[in-house]
Amino acid sequence: MQHSLLRAWQEVDNALKAFAEAQQQRTQTAEAARQNAAALQAARQRYEQGAGDFLNVTASESQLLQSENALATSDTEIATDLVALYRALGGGWQVADTGAVQRSGG
Repeated sequence: MQHSLLRAWQEVDNALKAFAEAQQQRTQTAEAARQNAAALQAARQRYEQGAGDFLNVTASESQLLQSENALATSDTEIATDLVALYRALGGGWQVADTGAVQRSGG
């Protein structure tokens, strides 16, 4: 009994840590995306004014897309960690009965 309780507590502790770390990572990733968006705007402005070449614009776009992809990955990790935390705490959920959905015909 005590072993099971300790194992359950460890699962909750691990899930809490993973969730907190994922949230911190998302904050950093969101800041990087914000900075990359500002860099893209500056590169476009320099290009439009003739002070920069289009290669800088495409490089900035690439950096922004990479950071936005990392942000989406971070959001997925947070959701996954939240589910793991919920499960570790003994939460349950029900699967929706998709057969109960009726469609109206026309």
